[in-house]
Amino acid sequence: SESIFQLPPFLRSSADDVPADDFATLPCHRDAVFTFGSTASQHLINPIAIEKWSAVLQAVSASRLLIANSGMAAECDRHWLTQQFAKHGIDADRVELGEVAPERHRAAFFDAIDLLLDTVPVNAYVAAAEAVGAGVPVLTLCGTRPAARTTASLLDTYGLEDLVAHSHEEYFQMACAFT
Repeated sequence: SESIFQLPPFLRSSADDVPADDFATLPCHRDAVFTFGSTASQHLINPIAIEKWSAVLQAVSASRLLIANSGMAAECDRHWLTQQFAKHGIDADRVELGEVAPERHRAAFFDAIDLLLDTVPVNAYVAAAEAVGAGVPVLTLCGTRPAARTTASLLDTYGLEDLVAHSHEEYFQMACAFT
């Protein structure tokens, strides 16, 4: 006979996924600018995510967005992102694009971010796990498909369900309120 075995409510676990104790030492406490960030893979940063992130940047005038991923090595990817944000009225000087640093230098990137914005409609689970482990809060939009629920599962596992939005409007409101 078979027996049921309950698995933990998230995809994977590793020593690197252990969250920091709190989010008390965010860069906005020392800088005059609130810094949103993303380390999502380039293919996850799509027009939907850019539209949502642009709306947040428009609403929070003293803010910027740092994006770092391996796609930033290609001029065409940097150009495409700059154009996409410009379509939504976001000046290039408010969006900083860079390559992901090697593991040992990644902490410096996370030290510059106040809030990591997860991608929509597909989550950037690995980026979220790294950020939470580095002490950076992550805002996600929990969707209906499995790929749109991974970060919500991670945050729920760590008791951070207050950082999970359930609609596009709530995602926008929560990002703005976080500042």
